[in-house]
Amino acid sequence: MLNDYIIDRELGNFRQTKRELMKMNVTNAQDLMDFAKSILTLDRGFLSLEIMAFLNKKDIYLCKD
Repeated sequence: MLNDYIIDRELGNFRQTKRELMKMNVTNAQDLMDFAKSILTLDRGFLSLEIMAFLNKKDIYLCKD
């Protein structure tokens, strides 16, 4: 917090997928930060149409390499 960095994590059970946990983290982070001034990065291979639709619905834009 001293350097204006916020770290959020979500612990789930072993049956939850990474994508489900990512959605929960993004939803939680919307209360903490302004996504219009942020860059969201995803691991290679993590992006899917499901994630793109989820982010688009929340007005979060994504830059894909």
